[in-house]
Amino acid sequence: MTTEQLAKEINSRYGAVRRARGIYLYTEKGVRLTDCFLDGGRAIMGYSSGKARTQFKDTFERGANGCYPSGFESRLVTAVRHLLPDCYTEIRWWHDATVAGAQMLSGTDNGAVLWRPFLDFTVTAEKNIAGYPVPVMQWPAAADTEQFPEVIQLIPPFSWAGLPHMYAFRSAAGAAIPASDVIAAPLLVAMARAFAELRSFLGSYTDDDFARNTRALQPWFTRKGPWLFYTAAAEHYDALVLAALDAGIVLPPEPAVPAIVPFRANPGDLKKLAATAGGLQ
Repeated sequence: MTTEQLAKEINSRYGAVRRARGIYLYTEKGVRLTDCFLDGGRAIMGYSSGKARTQFKDTFERGANGCYPSGFESRLVTAVRHLLPDCYTEIRWWHDATVAGAQMLSGTDNGAVLWRPFLDFTVTAEKNIAGYPVPVMQWPAAADTEQFPEVIQLIPPFSWAGLPHMYAFRSAAGAAIPASDVIAAPLLVAMARAFAELRSFLGSYTDDDFARNTRALQPWFTRKGPWLFYTAAAEHYDALVLAALDAGIVLPPEPAVPAIVPFRANPGDLKKLAATAGGLQ
């Protein structure tokens, strides 16, 4: 199933999605859906969370939203660099993953490793003087930074259709990397704010938080942090997605994309799944 097909299935059952808040989608027919897809992880912190949307709106209303340099590129670079280990010094984004800039990834030692929050990097939350959690991040399989992946691909934590592909390069990659594509100022500001908020989000939740509300999904998924990896029969996945929709739950359209634990949902939101999908194990 594709994302477009999933959207059609939602629309045919419940109508268009008119609003999103937290982990819920609200449709024009007055139905609230529990979203375990969360835009492929871009809304992992929840829809409408934080100040990213507000900063998008404030910047948009200034009017300078065209192709001219906004000066906000450095803000996005800084926000991403503060999130990752210090050895990742070069941050780039391209709209088309097949352009020359992205093709060069195949020439790196380790290729691009897709990083999902709470996976791959281990996170130890430490508090600073102001009391905000500061995550200290390490790559668990590496003894030192020389063994870190050469390139990391990041999923921007801001729900927006058509976001660019983002990459972080170790400093050794350096000057040979092509420049990033032009992005409108409001989106640059919103993405920068979202990455800054992700830093605090990483230090605010533990595995105990993500263990909530997982029982209803355990027959089909294995949990790692907030991520749910599909482990049941591959031929049943499309049927499971449709059965979940009938129960008011949105799953990723394809099994290769992990679902996200609805740990902030009402437990009652998941009870119908056993009735609609009980035979798909």
